[in-house]
Amino acid sequence: MTTPLQLVEDERFDLGLLRSAVRYQQWVMSGFGHALHGHVLEVGAGVGNMTRWLARAADRVVAVEPDLAMSGEIADLRLENVEVVSLPLEDIEGRAESFDSAVLVNVLEHLEDDVGSLGIVRNLLRPGGHVCILAPAHAQLYGSLDRRYGHLRRYRARDVAAGLRDAGFDVRFARYFNPVGAIGWFVVGRLAGRQRLSQASIALTERVAVPAGQALERLGNPPFGQSVLAVGRRPGG
Repeated sequence: MTTPLQLVEDERFDLGLLRSAVRYQQWVMSGFGHALHGHVLEVGAGVGNMTRWLARAADRVVAVEPDLAMSGEIADLRLENVEVVSLPLEDIEGRAESFDSAVLVNVLEHLEDDVGSLGIVRNLLRPGGHVCILAPAHAQLYGSLDRRYGHLRRYRARDVAAGLRDAGFDVRFARYFNPVGAIGWFVVGRLAGRQRLSQASIALTERVAVPAGQALERLGNPPFGQSVLAVGRRPGG
């Protein structure tokens, strides 16, 4: 599927704004825990917002981003243990790699065959390797921002778990993440019909949504969230 150029540029601009969402990105990383280590494959790396943190947690990172402009921004970060690959996921399936972990942060919702893509990821992992996923949650939250970014769907936690099983993974967990952010996304994307993120909304997430969400997590897994956070394991090993 070819993505319209304007849509890519809009998302690239907002990904640039999201560089400042440091607390949020580190919160996502902490949610993956020990599943994230060693030789890591990052699928749909964008402009490298997560890549910079993965480089600190992993021995080596292969960041796959098919858009040349965005993959160029990752290369400009000059992260010593990061290799940038400007190809679609299906074109790296034959590489002689054996990854310990794979990361897909806000990627599944763009893929027409999300389960098939998870199957490709599974084949690139060593037995016992893990896939770490963050994907947008709840069809009820689908709004103007989702349409603007070309999101095909939003997920229930059980949908992500089922997709992992269908792709041949054992499910470690699939849970909702960032409940305060879900409220903000509903207001911005459904009620206000906003087409773009703003620096003010990102700053609010950093100051309010992240600490509040972390506090709620200490009480147990929330019943809803802006996203689904999930980890699957390739059997064996």
